Amino acid sequence: MLDYHIHIEKTPYSREQLMKFLDTGLKRGISEFCITEHIHQFREAKSFLLQGIKRMCREDIVDTWLYEHFNESVENYINFIDYFRNREYPIKLGCEIDYFEGEEEWIHSFTDKYPWDFVLGSVHWVNGWAIDNPDNVGLWKDEVANVYQTYFLLVKKAASSGLFDVIAHFDLVKLFNFQPKRSLKTLLETTVKSIADNGVGIEVNTGGLRRPVKEIYPGREILSLCKQHNIYVTLGSDAHKPEDVGRDFEKAIRLLKQVGYNKVSKFKYRVREETYL
Repeated sequence: MLDYHIHIEKTPYSREQLMKFLDTGLKRGISEFCITEHIHQFREAKSFLLQGIKRMCREDIVDTWLYEHFNESVENYINFIDYFRNREYPIKLGCEIDYFEGEEEWIHSFTDKYPWDFVLGSVHWVNGWAIDNPDNVGLWKDEVANVYQTYFLLVKKAASSGLFDVIAHFDLVKLFNFQPKRSLKTLLETTVKSIADNGVGIEVNTGGLRRPVKEIYPGREILSLCKQHNIYVTLGSDAHKPEDVGRDFEKAIRLLKQVGYNKVSKFKYRVREETYL
């Protein structure tokens, strides 16, 4: 089993802290780990996020959040992961990058500058606020359908950008279990087709089981549609603490097999290969 969505988050980075993540995963049968730090950890991404988020978001919502991050350097992160790789731990260097329309050139320059094994693309910011932040739940009122519509249009653009290896938590927008009253079937189908047409993958992410929706990202219907379009998949726990590494993977693998998948993808220097479940 491969866990391709893990965040250390606590800085400065500690070998003891990462070993807790690895030990948990190894006990659960994880054979390869990809650490995918959010780039808001890195000082090198500060200008991008200040520009991208502030351009599209409400300042009163993002100011405090922005200035609590950017405490680490990319080079230190790379050296930290290399310490474990050089000791033959099965670990890969990854990152998770928020997609902001209009900031594609910066994202490309960032991903091209460093020796990433794997780059996740994600959408968290919609209509001026972070949709996964519990503090923003009140902002969903009377906006559910609009948030869903905008979210999937952004996912579609992220897939079309060619910047990412995999789209993270495809239907993250469902996490608080707010459901639109109107069908978004056509939009979902065109978004999935865009992912397929651009040779991008999606991840099967067990983090949704730990959120109010209590469901894997993506749900069965979307995953079946992805299979119909021959979209490749990765497997991730979205762990932000050691006890979540590899968590609920038996449920994810069961779902994958039920819709017809028998392989997952892994990466080295952004070159993909497949391995059997």
